[in-house]
Amino acid sequence: MTPGPGFDAVVTEQDTVITIHTGDKLEVVLHARPGMTNWSNVRSSDTTVMSPVVNPAATAARGVTLAGFQAQKAGHAMITASAGAACSPGQACPQFAVLYSVTVTVT
Repeated sequence: MTPGPGFDAVVTEQDTVITIHTGDKLEVVLHARPGMTNWSNVRSSDTTVMSPVVNPAATAARGVTLAGFQAQKAGHAMITASAGAACSPGQACPQFAVLYSVTVTVT
């Protein structure tokens, strides 16, 4: 997948590791799984390494969650997100979550 305008690299729900350089902008593009809610709470474990930025192309298609981060200094950070079961109102709903994480190494 090609990064969106203004981004140097991109990860999707298929990626688990990426190495980028200080100053690079990373686009996170997460597609909802069937029967699941959209991904939410996309965040960095260390904002001194990977800080959130506004995604200029943040108009996502239905079922797609977009987020952006910029590499501030060399180090490691985890970008994480979560999703739950998508249930109709009044329907019994299983209480489980799916977690996503990608390890980012900044050089």
